[in-house]
Amino acid sequence: MTHYKNFLIDHIDSLGQGVFKQDDQVYFIPKTLPDEEGTFEIKNSSKGVNFGQLKQILKSSESRIQSECPHYNECSGCSFLHTHYENEVDIKTKNLQRMMSFLDICENDTPIKYIKNNQRFFYRNRVQLHYDKKNKLFGFKRAKSKLIHSINNCLLATMPIQEKLLELTHENNWLKIIPKKAPIQGHLELSLKNDHVQIYWNKAYAEGGFTQVNTAVNELLLKELSEIYKDSPGNVLDLFGGNGNLSSQVPFKKRLVADIYKNAKDDFFNIDLFRSDALDLFSKKIDFKVDTLLVDPPRSGFREFSSWSEKLKPSSIFYLSCNPHTLFRDLKGLKDYKVVQFFLIEFFPSTHHFEVAVQLERL
Repeated sequence: MTHYKNFLIDHIDSLGQGVFKQDDQVYFIPKTLPDEEGTFEIKNSSKGVNFGQLKQILKSSESRIQSECPHYNECSGCSFLHTHYENEVDIKTKNLQRMMSFLDICENDTPIKYIKNNQRFFYRNRVQLHYDKKNKLFGFKRAKSKLIHSINNCLLATMPIQEKLLELTHENNWLKIIPKKAPIQGHLELSLKNDHVQIYWNKAYAEGGFTQVNTAVNELLLKELSEIYKDSPGNVLDLFGGNGNLSSQVPFKKRLVADIYKNAKDDFFNIDLFRSDALDLFSKKIDFKVDTLLVDPPRSGFREFSSWSEKLKPSSIFYLSCNPHTLFRDLKGLKDYKVVQFFLIEFFPSTHHFEVAVQLERL
């Protein structure tokens, strides 16, 4: 017999889950809001940490709304469609402030600047989906499950991608174009490039080249960077720079973009920055004093960040992260720098994800 427990939500964590504590146990319940009461079912437990599934709201928050997406309850992609966007940003801000409070080099009055365009839907220029040929399923994975929830649209996707989704799902058209040697179960990625939607079957993520999935907010970020460094960026080093996105609008004297991705341009250096000897190799390559250091690592962060900073001694650092937790981990080892400001960057509205950037100056 299924046993339901009652809950009272205290706050929302950085994964978009409501937090409820009782008798030395912690419960995480998605798609709830602070001060809400209701019932939930425990789906998984380990060492005092429990993950639940919402069953019923008995006392609703004034901030709760009806989701505009018909797939919201089954799909794991979005976390905040049960509340208005202003409240979503407020929840993310509180999580950022909580992390800032544990950072020694961060003052209590350190400002947070927002980079967002308040467009909650129709922004993703790249979407990954899953398929099952045997059962003719095409869509997204269900929350905390390997099962596929069939869909024919996604409100987060740009209109060209939504149109492609409708085309693929109409009468299972995707079965007619899937490569013959494709496995029974797999994935595909729809990527918008130059107003054309390209399809990549069972390829690595961002097979067509990594770009920020939210073009409009990326443009706002680049505008902010150009404003920060409009007077004196000096020589710029762009670590994990990809195609040079972050440094593309900065009026540098000299620039070097370093990343594992190959690029034939003269100001690009192909290097695996996670190699143990990467800093030594790089020190032999660079032939100028680094004035501004831009860093945009993957979700795992950059554990050697403090070593690179101490070695290069840039006057200014701008560190952008898609995982705030690894950003703050990397900042804890930093010496001789002060935080100027943090940025909360809304690349992924409606989801629990948010990017954080920090601007640092050398003491």
